Amino acid sequence: MNMSPTGPGIKAVAELYFTDLNDSPANPRLGIGYELLKSPIRLHAAMPTTPRIGDLAILYWNSQQVDRIDINAGNIGNPRLEFSVPTFYIQPPQGSVYYEYTDTNSGSTTPSPTRSIAVNTLVPGGPGPDLNPPFNDNLQACVVTPNPVTSLTATVTVQVPQWLNKEVGDELVVTWGSIPVAHPKVTNPAGGETVTIPVDVLMQAGTQPSLSVFYEIRDRVDNYSRLARSTLVRVELPAPVVMANGSAVTLIDLNGLNLLEASIPNYGTQPGDSVTVVWSGVVPRQKTEQVVVIGPLRISLDLAWAQENKDKPVTVSYVVTRSGRTMSSSTVPLQVVESDDGIFLPPPRSTTWSTSIRSTTTGCWITAVARPPSPCPLIPA
Repeated sequence: MNMSPTGPGIKAVAELYFTDLNDSPANPRLGIGYELLKSPIRLHAAMPTTPRIGDLAILYWNSQQVDRIDINAGNIGNPRLEFSVPTFYIQPPQGSVYYEYTDTNSGSTTPSPTRSIAVNTLVPGGPGPDLNPPFNDNLQACVVTPNPVTSLTATVTVQVPQWLNKEVGDELVVTWGSIPVAHPKVTNPAGGETVTIPVDVLMQAGTQPSLSVFYEIRDRVDNYSRLARSTLVRVELPAPVVMANGSAVTLIDLNGLNLLEASIPNYGTQPGDSVTVVWSGVVPRQKTEQVVVIGPLRISLDLAWAQENKDKPVTVSYVVTRSGRTMSSSTVPLQVVESDDGIFLPPPRSTTWSTSIRSTTTGCWITAVARPPSPCPLIPA
């Protein structure tokens, strides 16, 4: 590097870059926000290839001089020029910045390319304390419909109320359990936003007795809202109905039992789904069938499952598998007994009969009723 005060003049000046942010055209939120303005904004540019002691670099923000660097023996060997803009110069909605480099030997001054950058100090939901805890209590909790979620055909929506400082370009992300669901950028700052949860996300998150749903927002310059408080949602498919001899039951009587089934409600069935009935008794049992036709499904169960649980409680549920993901139902509790009469036996035929005859003496009708005799008492020998 030529440090001589009589060396050749500079050829060009380098472009400015913002030091404390991702200064790249690929950054979708390139700008200066609330957090960055807690301290002066730093910029840098490569040192000219032939600086001289006595050269001068002056930085301008919105055409106003805000910083200067005098090239001297202490900094002439630095690889870059480092500038700073006091925060009181920086105001929304944007700023323009450039610097001029003066070669004191030739007297020539060369400006750098001008950079323009968006500025926004309005944080979505309003600024708050530092990110501890990571919640913003200015944000209202979202509303999930329906709640609970019991069907894969229902349209599940998350309603996010309008937030403070809502602006065009804000990016809303709803988190369903642990799965982020992106939403198109805001185009209308009035009112709330509705986010639809895809069925694939429901299946991926699976069954949850108390699933956490919350949201967060980033604006066009990466101002961050922090997290809204969670809304809790129960996600569980409806319980099966156990059928004994064709009737829905919660008490299974082994006496007269000849048909046992699990009736699976239409949870949002799709051809190709696998439905596994889970029988939880003295020995866990399972049976899986494929869905062929959309609608309710009946799966026959082995009578031995009930017989091995005589006089014991059992629970029955089912698990749906779709595209490698599963979701389970709530359970139905049952009791297995064996009665003397048999709950499922058809009622006995009546042995009582009657007939009517007409008296030849009086002409009146007389009804005669016959019943089986009462059993004779046992006579001790």
